[in-house]
Amino acid sequence: MTHKEEKILELIQMYGGCEEAHHKQWVLDQIVHIITGAGYGVWIKQYECGECENEIHEWDIGVAP
Repeated sequence: MTHKEEKILELIQMYGGCEEAHHKQWVLDQIVHIITGAGYGVWIKQYECGECENEIHEWDIGVAP
């Protein structure tokens, strides 16, 4: 298992059970940070653009538990 995978699983184990949606979104955001590293901003821009011209997504960083 890689270091990134260990960090992700630890994060999920610690906070993945939070019941509030904004906390779960924070966990997802942290996972994206771990996976993308310095490319986080690029990934967010790609996510928000969507695959179709009329498809717009807004990334939510959530709220730390």
